Amino acid sequence: MVDDILKDRNNTIKTLLEEAAGISKYKIRKRQTFQKLEETDADLNRVNDLLFEIEKSLKQLESQAKKTDRYYRLREEYRTLSTQLALYSIRHHSKAMIDLQEREKNQHQSKTELNENLEKLELKIQEMKVQSLEKEKQYQAVQKH
Repeated sequence: MVDDILKDRNNTIKTLLEEAAGISKYKIRKRQTFQKLEETDADLNRVNDLLFEIEKSLKQLESQAKKTDRYYRLREEYRTLSTQLALYSIRHHSKAMIDLQEREKNQHQSKTELNENLEKLELKIQEMKVQSLEKEKQYQAVQKH
């Protein structure tokens, strides 16, 4: 022990006096308390890091939510507009179809009238040919006499 006192490399005198005074247990508690405080500080730093990451993720999620909302609004607007376009196209094509049917009916009537006129003209031509042949026969008969 005397040798320990002379060398006193490990603060043995101080340790012995503290033990004798009864304050060593308080020093141990103090060390443990500081260790707990350091651990709590480390935990707080980890919590702050997590909060930073969560806030960063939250901003990204908010951005994605806005984009999603815009997508759904645009999709609904597209559906509405495409439906309106389809209705317009159907009405336009229906009207065009009715117009074409009307024109077809008129063309058919014109064709029928033209065919009737053609038949009448062909009959007239036939009659004229017959008359021409009769007149020719008469002319030939007059020339022979």
